[in-house]
Amino acid sequence: MVNGSNNIKVSFLLLCHGSVEDIKGLLNLDFFNNKNIHVYVHYDLKSSKENVEKLRAYLAENDRYHFVEKRVVCKWGMYSLVRATLNMMEEAVANEDFKPDYIYLMSAACHPIKPFRNLQRLLSNHYGKEFIQAYDVRYERWVAQGWDKERYQYYFPFCWYGQRNLFEISCRIQEKLKLNNRKIPIKMDMYFGSQWFCLTRDTCVKILETMENKKLERFFKLSWIPDEFAIQSLTVLLAGYENVANKNLTFYQFNSYGRPLIMYDDHIEYVENLDYIFARKISPQAGKLRTWLAEYTASDNYSVPDMEYEDIAVVPKDLEIHQKLYTHFTKQSKLGVVLDKWNDGLEKNQKNYFILTGPCKYIIREMVKIARKTTNFTLYNYIFAKNELIPTEEDETYGGISKLDIKRRNYDPIGFLYQIIHSDEENPVLFCLDPDDDSEHIREVARWSQEAQVLIVEPHWGNEIERFVSYVSDKEAKSLLKYNKEEAWISLREIIKKKNRYYWPKKIHEGRKCKVSWLEDNDSEYAHILKDIKSKLPKEAYLTPNHLKLIDKIKGVKMVQEKTPATTPH
Repeated sequence: MVNGSNNIKVSFLLLCHGSVEDIKGLLNLDFFNNKNIHVYVHYDLKSSKENVEKLRAYLAENDRYHFVEKRVVCKWGMYSLVRATLNMMEEAVANEDFKPDYIYLMSAACHPIKPFRNLQRLLSNHYGKEFIQAYDVRYERWVAQGWDKERYQYYFPFCWYGQRNLFEISCRIQEKLKLNNRKIPIKMDMYFGSQWFCLTRDTCVKILETMENKKLERFFKLSWIPDEFAIQSLTVLLAGYENVANKNLTFYQFNSYGRPLIMYDDHIEYVENLDYIFARKISPQAGKLRTWLAEYTASDNYSVPDMEYEDIAVVPKDLEIHQKLYTHFTKQSKLGVVLDKWNDGLEKNQKNYFILTGPCKYIIREMVKIARKTTNFTLYNYIFAKNELIPTEEDETYGGISKLDIKRRNYDPIGFLYQIIHSDEENPVLFCLDPDDDSEHIREVARWSQEAQVLIVEPHWGNEIERFVSYVSDKEAKSLLKYNKEEAWISLREIIKKKNRYYWPKKIHEGRKCKVSWLEDNDSEYAHILKDIKSKLPKEAYLTPNHLKLIDKIKGVKMVQEKTPATTPH
């Protein structure tokens, strides 16, 4: 090691995907403007070619930034996250022109909260310490609930996200047969911890050499969430536990649902007192906090005190995080909104927003399409549909949202909802919501949001057949066309019975904080515009050909009167 803390060199491994602008915004911070820093970027292999070229071009402008060409598709819970980390590590240790003293793993969701010199002084004063969490799961649990040792004792050939049913069936079979005796290829104990680390170059070299063992790599490939124990265990094995700090330098907090703590503008004083180098995660809406951090972590800010080793990674006592993302329905609490400031709910929101809903999503979709062209309002389609995210049908990207954001939406639906509401700070924001196609239960969140205004839409129908047919999807309508008219009518009614088409009408008279009304009963400017659009739309303008064929098919069928809720649809 060279003398002097100012000469400590660090290679940052940046594990990222998504917005190139967010990555550029991070690397443009003054924190990274230092000759003793190199950054190696792994950009998820599933990223679009356009974004790849954009990021590659940006990194090429700075000889301290490196685009890692050896990329993989990263999937949560799978070995791919470890492999991506090792690929970056390989390039960092192979660079003969820049040999780092330490290698620091981070992501684009990490934000510096101390100047780089503070990290240099810490590493210089405690050179040789491996800053990584390492909990021995033989004696203490890593997770509050769920599996820890089982993650490497059982086999996990299926992906939890993409192959959920197979994943769960495989686990049940192995658990029932007690097949939890998988052998570790080399003699080592398992230690668990956060994937974020700051390790010496020497230890990283040894980790890469050890991982050349194909049996060991296969062992981790068939484990579950190995990014929380693979490198941690290897660090203890190769560096010795006495040299492991059992703490990392990146602040993060999760609740029992695995949701991250999101920090906002009122966290400035709290962040200032954190003895960490980075923090996860800073809200995109926390402009004041981000501006403050950019100045606080700048190289010319010499007022930031050094961190004492014993204080590093100690969570302040005044931090209180609710252990459940969703609280129970009581007079004191409501779904999706918790009572303290340390969460990512809607308690920060004071902006009104509109939800357009109803049993016939096709007329709603057409109304929004027309309103988008004729007003300055921001109007999204069904952005919380279970299996897709289509902001509009005309544009791939709208209001800063694209179909590529679906994983982010699924990971943090409440934070995503907050972003939607504030995607236009000057004009009203509206999105469509189908109670039958809402896997994240945003309807329940909105129900207890006093800023939400729910407008219920039902077309003016000529008869019950037209109304009933409009309630089914195009796919369902097509499937009914193969039956004769009596069979089609019976099947149609059975399909409708399973739908939650009266969810919002019932809420007009039930417990809620949001404002719920039929479109015709609302006197807002928004509603007047939508009512006018609706009045000019015949069914032929928005129903699909399959819907229209089905209406013709079952004309004249003998109908049975269906019971409807107390509130009569308009």
